[in-house]
Amino acid sequence: MKNINTYLLRRVLLFILVLSNIYGVNANGTFTSEYIQDFGVKLKWGTYQELEADYYVLERSSDPVHFEKIGTIAKDESTREGFFFFQDIEHIIGFNYYRLTLIDSIQGPISQMLSVTEAYDLSNKLLVFPNPSKGFCTVSAYQAIEDAADILVVDANGGTVFEKKDLRLREDWSFDIDLRGAPTGAYILFVRTDKAIRLNARRIYIFRD
Repeated sequence: MKNINTYLLRRVLLFILVLSNIYGVNANGTFTSEYIQDFGVKLKWGTYQELEADYYVLERSSDPVHFEKIGTIAKDESTREGFFFFQDIEHIIGFNYYRLTLIDSIQGPISQMLSVTEAYDLSNKLLVFPNPSKGFCTVSAYQAIEDAADILVVDANGGTVFEKKDLRLREDWSFDIDLRGAPTGAYILFVRTDKAIRLNARRIYIFRD
């Protein structure tokens, strides 16, 4: 019975981890991002009363490290229910990381929240299989990359857990990814070149019994 309870507890904790990574729930409020075909990425957030800001700064990144500002929203632009919305029509094909900073005119930045979403391009899609896996999977695509490319896998904090550089990826290519040393959880895989050309990134999951 003890082993069964331990197994169920591990599954519940893993489920909570995946949900928090997808939906951007934060102790300071909620911040979500959703890609809508022919619309762009819809950003929505709301904060708790004690963290009410004078204005909000939105930033976007393709690699959860180097962010660029995409908008400033005043505190009086919320809906009647207290939520804020922003439409990002210049999103990146692949994973988009968004950082929301709450700004107080006197104190400066008082809190930050993160969210991530995937913008699809069905003509330029990475395939990963099996997914979920126990740590070993194969990535493939039907598009050649003329320049040398890097394959990277990053964790939820932006840390690199796998990297293979200077690959020549011809048409209909595939490559094995070995993450058997990485802990259970959700990761993001993407391909980049010196020209910053990216195939559509993919979220991958590692599950172990």
